[in-house]
Amino acid sequence: MKIPTQKDLNEVRKTGFRPSIMCSCIHEKKVLLLYKKEYSLWMFPQKGVDNGEEIIDAVFKEIKEELGEKFNDNCIQDEILVYGDDQIEFLPEKQIPDGLQADDGKSMTMLGKKFYFCAVASLSEELDIKDTEFDDYYWLEYQPAMFLAKKIHQPGKRRVTIKALNSLKEMDVIS
Repeated sequence: MKIPTQKDLNEVRKTGFRPSIMCSCIHEKKVLLLYKKEYSLWMFPQKGVDNGEEIIDAVFKEIKEELGEKFNDNCIQDEILVYGDDQIEFLPEKQIPDGLQADDGKSMTMLGKKFYFCAVASLSEELDIKDTEFDDYYWLEYQPAMFLAKKIHQPGKRRVTIKALNSLKEMDVIS
């Protein structure tokens, strides 16, 4: 899959979905899963892509913010793989009126999120949890990562996380 352009991202916004990234950090065929106690959720780093922001910039901005500067420095900055996408549509009562803005400034209801699955190579498994926004983490091969992903209580997040893991496995990026 090619890296979406700002024009592509704006077209997604116009449909009511917020372009977002879900970032898989990879080291020696293992993937990093993070635990957020507040949400009781295993997850990948993720964020919405702001108007005018490139996907690659969003990925490394999120890694730096959520995993710390030191971890970011261990990631290969000029190599990113966009390997798939999926979207989550919010229930009608969770949709956000005027929660999304197209590049031309027009506001619209945010109906959900469109996730672009991005993979980044890390030169090390070293991660100081105190530098992160998370409470725990594991570097995992496919089977144990899938075990945790299946425990995600939010159906949409569970589905997109499982899809991302299956894609990584099919591409032989993780063991």
